[in-house]
Amino acid sequence: MTFRLGSNIDSIRAQRRFSDATGKVSQAYERLSSGVRINKAADDAAGLAVSCSLTSSSLVFAKGLKNINDGLSFLNLAQGALTELASITDRHLVLAEQAANGVYNSTQRKALQDEANALVDEYNRIVSSTSFNGQTVFSGDGPREVRIQFEYGVEGSIAINLGASLSRTIGTGTFGTPVSYNAGGEPDSATMADYNGDGLLDLAVGDDSSSSVGIFIGNGDGTFKNRVNYSVVGGSDSIATADVNGDGVLDLVNRNVTTSAFSVLLGNGNGSFKAQVTFAVAGQGQGFVLGDFNGDNRVDIIGTSYS
Repeated sequence: MTFRLGSNIDSIRAQRRFSDATGKVSQAYERLSSGVRINKAADDAAGLAVSCSLTSSSLVFAKGLKNINDGLSFLNLAQGALTELASITDRHLVLAEQAANGVYNSTQRKALQDEANALVDEYNRIVSSTSFNGQTVFSGDGPREVRIQFEYGVEGSIAINLGASLSRTIGTGTFGTPVSYNAGGEPDSATMADYNGDGLLDLAVGDDSSSSVGIFIGNGDGTFKNRVNYSVVGGSDSIATADVNGDGVLDLVNRNVTTSAFSVLLGNGNGSFKAQVTFAVAGQGQGFVLGDFNGDNRVDIIGTSYS
């Protein structure tokens, strides 16, 4: 028996073209439903690689934009706190100017000082308690760096330092290496104040052996310039700082250890002092205090006497 196998070439050709048309229609529907031209590697292998890279970058940049908006919210909060701090410092300047006027009595000056102290407490409270998303805005132990990330890597971010001038240093109960300054042969007492008006603390030390008061002008970093001596007849047992003549400049009051007198060195406002003016008292003593004891807005002296 003989068998003959034949192929219907026209049918095969039609089926192939039908399959191609079906594939193209399926691809068209896939693109229409997804909204993208490349849905798999078979569509365009190179194009898919580029598409994936662009998609990743798009997601990163979208999140970067949200990071920027969050950073703006953080900075707006910090700006609000800084505005309040600026208002407090402005009020402090106003109070200082008001207190410098000589028409106020001691009760009124105390009220001004109470307000100034309350403002200091509020200033410190704002610095320590201002927070965003559970994190302090101004760090309590130094400047706080906040990095806003908007792109890839460190190059794609902006670092913002906050609180460099608002920082508070917390002590540990320990001390650094001591630094010594020659204060004379027998330095019996010391006091600190801003004697030259530069906003930095200076040091005054009474030296009994050389009968002088030594002034150390501060550099603002814990160090001091060389000592400048001012003579006080009878030596120095204890000293204090006050504006005794009401000229707005700090003066020094010294208790002379071997004479029955106080010495007053009037300040020049630049860290130097005039020659001493002595005031005799009955008996010798060591300790004394300064204050407005009779309410006349003038500095008075109360001194002890053991003889």
